[in-house]
Amino acid sequence: MYCLGMREISDEEHAERLQMIREQARRDAEALAPRPGRPIYGLAAPSLGPADVTQYQLSDGERTAVTLTYGQPASPAEPYVAVTTMTQADSDPTQMGGLEAELRYAVKDELHRAASSAGVGETERSEPLVVTRETLPAGPALVCRTGTLWVARLLPSDPPTDSIVVRVVGMGVEPESVRLEPVADVRPIIETRTAMLEAMMERARRRPSPPPPRPKVELEPAEGVAALLALAQFTLTSSADRRARFQARQQPRSDPDWGAMHNALWQRAVREHQRLRGTDPRAADDAVTVAVNHLGFLQEKAPWFTADPRLRATAIDETIRHAMLGDAVPSGPAQDAWARYWSAHVTRLGRQREPIDPLAMMSAREALTDDCHRAWAAWAATA
Repeated sequence: MYCLGMREISDEEHAERLQMIREQARRDAEALAPRPGRPIYGLAAPSLGPADVTQYQLSDGERTAVTLTYGQPASPAEPYVAVTTMTQADSDPTQMGGLEAELRYAVKDELHRAASSAGVGETERSEPLVVTRETLPAGPALVCRTGTLWVARLLPSDPPTDSIVVRVVGMGVEPESVRLEPVADVRPIIETRTAMLEAMMERARRRPSPPPPRPKVELEPAEGVAALLALAQFTLTSSADRRARFQARQQPRSDPDWGAMHNALWQRAVREHQRLRGTDPRAADDAVTVAVNHLGFLQEKAPWFTADPRLRATAIDETIRHAMLGDAVPSGPAQDAWARYWSAHVTRLGRQREPIDPLAMMSAREALTDDCHRAWAAWAATA
């Protein structure tokens, strides 16, 4: 789970975001215009709501992959299906080992996305990954399943009749019930989604901003570094509880005061950063965001962070002093590695549906994650 800050969006930023959405929609429509011999497949059944173009990839100006998603992938409890149509340039479908590895990697990435949507980060799965060759309504396929999640790669005929292959991801929907059909034109999908986004932004803009919530329990006094420490301890404790309940398949705790307390702690940390560093509200909010997410990353990814109280306390102290005071700390290389990771993460969020290479994106994310792990491991070995 990532916290993306709590500052208000100005009218100027609102207008810029609207323009970005419209410009992105225009580029999407141009890139995905119908082309002879390049079909795009979508979901014919079951009915899961309107489609969205969630990803596409270009190579030398030519479309090589398009993903249409149906349902509510952001909600772990709701079913969804994602259909990816991609070129079959040099893949050999007889190499089952290669396809199995691809499907297992896709399942792992989808589990990461689903867990992040639930606000818990990655977590271990008790269900095994099972890969089988099956005959689905759309044709023969290699299917990888774990629990209610599955990923299917349709296998081309022998010899292949066209130059594309299709991969389908499903959650809460049986692969035997999925039927596909060519989508003649994705422009209506893009236009509908753009109109929905604009309407949502306009409603949010017209809605009066509520007064900042006040916690029923007053905050303990804290200034400077202590203000960010209080926020960090609150978010780490909350995250650990959510993670434990998610792994136990229990509903998250309902605390009506959580949002008010989190907001009050966050805003105080931002104000203290402004006071100590002379930053404006946006820069202060960004600094708090980076630090809070850095500590959340360590709690999820670094075993020593939860196993060794001394290292945990030291890592928290150095991360907070680095963020609030700009101190040079022994974990400086790890702080720099996280800054690179976070910069890439924020850049991905800002791209909306910009054409990307999914495998390249996952590889880059893993490389940046490994950099953080190595830097912190080196620090932990001598701290």
